[in-house]
Amino acid sequence: MSTRYTKAGWLFTVTFVILTFGCSTLPSDNGGSETVSRTTKERPAKYTYAIELMKRKEYDKAYDVFISLEKKYPNVDLYTNIAIIYLNKKNYDKAKLYVEKSIALGLDSHILQNIYGVVLRNIGSFDGALKAYSASITKNANYADAYLNLAILYDIYIDSPSKALPYYEKYKELSSNDEKIDKWIIEIKRRIK
Repeated sequence: MSTRYTKAGWLFTVTFVILTFGCSTLPSDNGGSETVSRTTKERPAKYTYAIELMKRKEYDKAYDVFISLEKKYPNVDLYTNIAIIYLNKKNYDKAKLYVEKSIALGLDSHILQNIYGVVLRNIGSFDGALKAYSASITKNANYADAYLNLAILYDIYIDSPSKALPYYEKYKELSSNDEKIDKWIIEIKRRIK
């Protein structure tokens, strides 16, 4: 199997683990995290249950709960979680719709732009994904996942290893020591020569 496809599989796995376990929070301006509804007391118990279902990867059940809450509690967090479910189901058009609903409600965070980039990349909109990942980095220059997504976009999907290299290196700088990234950087340097 090609290293390029291994990177894509690794990216898919990492992205969904991050998205699933980070689904009930979004970043605050000070770099910490807080719930989008500001307190869990404002959330109905069904919402918390849906989050737990997502963590257990019971996406169909979680989806049913979120959709039942959509009319009464439309919010960025709810729409983002529905988008994540659609990503996990590989229904990228629906995922795009719900990410765009989140953005339309006014919270346009670095995490949301990163998710949007994943969606756009999966529907073949590489220019759109490039813009979304770049917007994510502009909103938070220390958000490692956006650098990795941008590097893989350039490396695998756009086939521009020279453009991918600085993003891999920035990801390595911002994230924990990862032997896979070290190997990818070595491989990409060989391809550039």
